[in-house]
This record gives sequence, structure tokens and C-alpha cells, in this order.
Amino acid sequence: MRNIKVAILDTGIADELVDNRIKLRKQIYYDYYDEKIVYKDNATDYNGHGTVCVNTMWSVFDNIDVYAVNVMGISGRANIRTFAEGLSFAKTLDVDIISVCSSLIVEDEDPQIKKICDEITASGKVLVAAVQNGRKSSAIANYPGVIGVLGANIEGYSYAFDRKKAVQMICDNKNYIVEGRKLLCECFLGNSRATAIATGIIAKLLFDSFLCENDINNIDIIDALEKNVNKDVCERVFNEQEKESILETSFDIAREKYLVENEENYHKLIYLLCEYLECDNSEIVRKNRLWDINNNYLLTNIGPLFQILKDRLGISIKMLKVDSLEYAYTLYDACYNSVGAKC
Repeated sequence: MRNIKVAILDTGIADELVDNRIKLRKQIYYDYYDEKIVYKDNATDYNGHGTVCVNTMWSVFDNIDVYAVNVMGISGRANIRTFAEGLSFAKTLDVDIISVCSSLIVEDEDPQIKKICDEITASGKVLVAAVQNGRKSSAIANYPGVIGVLGANIEGYSYAFDRKKAVQMICDNKNYIVEGRKLLCECFLGNSRATAIATGIIAKLLFDSFLCENDINNIDIIDALEKNVNKDVCERVFNEQEKESILETSFDIAREKYLVENEENYHKLIYLLCEYLECDNSEIVRKNRLWDINNNYLLTNIGPLFQILKDRLGISIKMLKVDSLEYAYTLYDACYNSVGAKC
């Protein structure tokens, strides 16, 4: 059985992540001096967004071959000409899914891009696209035939789906720590994260269905999404208004006391956090929200902390929910459980 092939239009992929699943890396940009589109056989990610998208997608389903099309560059933005060229190029690739985890910000429908999207979906390829953050609908996510994706408060890799809606699919958008370029950890949230998860879910459904059908072209992904959706999740997400917050965890006195009394490595983490947060009172680090110490320094400078954890404590985090950063003991539990070994 072959892997599912996904073309992702984003900022490329970090060199450190390139393995045998990366089948193509192409950069497309507009040269303003010569006023022409330029192609280069390199899609190194100098921004990081594309890399965390691919890592998130692989976390859902790792049997995915990636065709990385860098249309956004270091800025993380693409003009309409470059984006249209990237879509046209992706249309020619022998792939099953084209994923656009970054939204196209245009007020009106762009006829050229709409035409390319129609051609992609008519060819049998699955086109997945993110809605602009802060909105309920946006191009190209609400185009007919495109599986548009919104983010919401959904645990894990469950999803909500309704083919009758303009934006049919909803996935988890909560803040996670994900390994990005130069193998540094970055915060990743919003509709981009939801779309990367949706891409992984769709790839897995295609893979599982292909095992039965023996012809991926005969698989109706809309039917497969509806068949495998969790009805309870759908009802909750589509019919209830929920407030999202990462500040929901209550302090577990018993769990924290147990770690103090039984885990030497917990104390190592506490003193490392004291150093990192420039706090000379270990009780403050133990019993207060970590992001409240030193003016939210933890959330705004998350990469160096995980580099220290990796170098000094031998902990390597591929993906971590930001809720785990609320207290020292929840961070300890998350680190311990993520690698299955003590610090």
C-alpha cells in the first residue's frame, strides 16, 4: 500500500525534517524587479509555519508523502499571483490532497483562483483550506467543492463535519507546542492547526478506504468523513457556543505534593524553571501559573525552555498541549509521559 500524497502550500519545510516522505520541495515567488514568477527547486522553511503544519499532519497520520510548495517565503504571506501560481502547480502534481493551512485574505472572490479550485476538485483531488482566523467563513475555504476548516475546542483528533455548511469541517485549534525549524519548539494554534489536523484525518480516511476499495479515485471522502464522524462531537460543536480558554486547569494539591515527596527529577525541573524564569523562590514556581511569573515570559519565549529541557534533562518534545505549561507539575507530567522515561 502506498502512502497518501499531500501537496501543502505554505512556507516550505525545515531542512532538519526532510526524510524519505518529502517527495518534492519547490519554491515559487514573484520577482518584483523582473516582474515575473520564479520557480526554484528548494522549499527551505525560514518562517516555521509550514514545518509545524507538516509535523502536526504527521502526528495525526504518518503515512503521508509531502510535496512542499513554498509560496509564502520568510514573511508567511503570498501575493495573489504567487498563490494562484502555486495552486496551478499543485494541480499538476500526482497527489491525493492539496492542503492550504494558511487563509487567503481577499474581500471578494478572485475569479482566477476560483477557476483553479474548481479544476482541482473536478480532477478528483481533495482540496482542504483554512478559514481566516477570527472569521466564520473566507475564501477559499467556502468555495464549492473545497473542504473548508474552522478551529474549535475539540479534544484530540476528533472532528465535526456537515456537508451542508459552507465550511464543513471543524477540528481542534487549541495551542500546542510543536517541533519546528531547527528542531526548536514553537506555539501552534488557530485555524492553521485545525487544517493541518483535518489534512491528517482525511489522509488516514483515504488510506483506510483505499485498503478496501483498491482504487483511491473511487473513494468519496465526504461520505467517509460523515461515516466516521463522532455524532456527539458534531452536536456539541455545531449547536453549542463554548468559550475557549487555556486557563481552565485547577491546581491539584495532592498530585503536586506527591511529586515533591517522591520525584527527585521534579525538583530538578523546579530549579531549572527558577533559573529560566529568573525567580529565586521555588515555592512561587511550584504553586503559581508559570506564565504569570516574569510577565508571561514563558509563553513568549517558549523555544529556549525546551532547548534547555532537551540539553540538560534529556527531554525531547515533539508536540505538547500548552495547557501543560500552566503549572510546574503539569509540565513535569507532560514531559515525563511524552518520552516514557524519567528526566
